[in-house]
Amino acid sequence: MILETPRLILRPFQDEDIGRLAELMANRDF
Repeated sequence: MILETPRLILRPFQDEDIGRLAELMANRDF
């Protein structure tokens, strides 16, 4: 299921999301 709003798209968690999440966590400004 994908829930889409004008500003946000929610979809099932995928393996590639882990890499993106790690990039955000590595960014101190985030």
